[in-house]
Amino acid sequence: MTDYVFMPCLAAYIVSLSLPAARLARLARLREPLLVSGLAFSLAWTAIEKFLYSQWTDAVVATHPSLEIGLPLGVVVVIAGFVEFTLAFYLEDDPIA
Repeated sequence: MTDYVFMPCLAAYIVSLSLPAARLARLARLREPLLVSGLAFSLAWTAIEKFLYSQWTDAVVATHPSLEIGLPLGVVVVIAGFVEFTLAFYLEDDPIA
């Protein structure tokens, strides 16, 4: 359930959009970094799960064999985990102006 951190961050972002501008001054600076951090944490967590529990991906690939794109299952899981982890670091490193 740790990979669902993004949902409360998204909810906080949406609620902060509906607040009046007078009450939003401090929260306005934090809402986008909170949203990005929640998404980055969720991506990093799912990548770690792919590295630690790669057998969980077997059921998904068994249902959708086209995900293997002709590569062995182990390679596909490592590539997917690498992409997710890299995206998480890119999101955290990219400041929102």
